[in-house]
Amino acid sequence: MCESPARCTITEHGLRCTAQRESVLETLRQAHDHPTAETLHERLEGVSLATVYNALEAFAKVGLAQPIALAGGLTRWDSTMGLHAHVRRSGDDRLEDLPEDLAGNLLASLTPRRLEQLASRLGGRIRGVQVTVLLDDEPTST
Repeated sequence: MCESPARCTITEHGLRCTAQRESVLETLRQAHDHPTAETLHERLEGVSLATVYNALEAFAKVGLAQPIALAGGLTRWDSTMGLHAHVRRSGDDRLEDLPEDLAGNLLASLTPRRLEQLASRLGGRIRGVQVTVLLDDEPTST
């Protein structure tokens, strides 16, 4: 029996579980704001920024976290690995999950067959899909 869900998950994914890695994963899983490594570092006591970066990279390699690269070199992190969509509002570098009821139809169009067609046409293997809706807060005129 594992001491915590994070500890179980880390070891089940073949990583050595340290107290720092456990803290990073727990904090990332509790975050709903898709934090940067720096933001995670600020939320953790006794964990160096280098350790946060190293833990996130290790988690990404085994499928426990995914980096979301934004314009300007900013990277946010997400522990939700299933297919879902994000929304980013103009003038803001925050990232939110698109509500499931709004994301459903959008993501439903990304069928395995369609993804296979994309991969074939592009000449590669699709490693993942990130859907981000960019939103201007100003209402559009109709």
